[in-house]
Amino acid sequence: MLRYLQDVFGKFGMNYRPEDVYAGALLGRLTALNGGITTMLDWSHIMNSPLHADANVQALRDAGGRSVFAMGWPQVPNPVL
Repeated sequence: MLRYLQDVFGKFGMNYRPEDVYAGALLGRLTALNGGITTMLDWSHIMNSPLHADANVQALRDAGGRSVFAMGWPQVPNPVL
């Protein structure tokens, strides 16, 4: 498990685009709604730039339901926040 997390955060995290964040957040939120979860805290990581955060929030809005966006840690050495 540790190796998996090291690879995801160390190698892949810095390559995530805002469009990737949007797709992941939208799919996750729609899956939660489909499972009957109407209220959710989205503690989002890979917020490498303001555009990443905006894409995540837009996905939560587009999916519907009640969501709270909680910004997690960026996955780049020098994030632009």
